[in-house]
Amino acid sequence: MLNAFGRADLVSFGQALVLMASADDHVTADERTAITRVVHDVGLSVEDVEQIWRAPPTESAVVEAISLWRDEVLRRALLKDLLLVAYADGEFSPTEGLLLERLRTALGLDASVQDAMEAWVRRGIAWQQEGLDLCLGKEGDR
Repeated sequence: MLNAFGRADLVSFGQALVLMASADDHVTADERTAITRVVHDVGLSVEDVEQIWRAPPTESAVVEAISLWRDEVLRRALLKDLLLVAYADGEFSPTEGLLLERLRTALGLDASVQDAMEAWVRRGIAWQQEGLDLCLGKEGDR
């Protein structure tokens, strides 16, 4: 879906994800895995992401880049993936919340879009947990 966009936009996409994972000063293996999955889907290579990790972006550079995006699909896709990365470690810190708000504002998206996407992410987490519980024989615990 997103590999139709230019390389610079996709690199900015990856940079925004790395920025989100780093927001709470603790990057987990789950966050790295989430980013690797997303960037593969958008058309960046593992090497591209490793380059981003080696030279992390500043928030101002990411904000400047994504604020120029006009394509709504790209903007919404980034917001969705930022939420997935923020929740990947099972926690959504206040620092991540503040960064997400600033990036959403730079994307020109309304808070209601974020609310709907965040509800979707939370339902997905609950769905995955339910599957795990079923595998562990905990279906009666619900």
